[in-house]
Amino acid sequence: MQLESMEPAARTSYKHPFAQAAIQAAEKVYGKKPIVELGSPETGPLYLFTRRYNMPSVDIGVSALDGGIHAPNENLKLENLRKGMVWIAETMELFSAS
Repeated sequence: MQLESMEPAARTSYKHPFAQAAIQAAEKVYGKKPIVELGSPETGPLYLFTRRYNMPSVDIGVSALDGGIHAPNENLKLENLRKGMVWIAETMELFSAS
């Protein structure tokens, strides 16, 4: 097996105001406390924001359990996408108000 690409690890503390805004926004949008994962084996370009630009960053997941992530049958329910957009907007609103 040959390594083709990788990204350095990145993390924003769950105590950071931006992460707290995302947690509060999730509860507001979905009506229940979210599951907060402190780490994940997969990543987007989070290190670009957290390390290079010193900005907080969090992953906001909207896939269903049967979403088949990165599989041939990968799918995303439109309602999940809509709620995810509301979650992001609410996160930005709460963070900008803090």
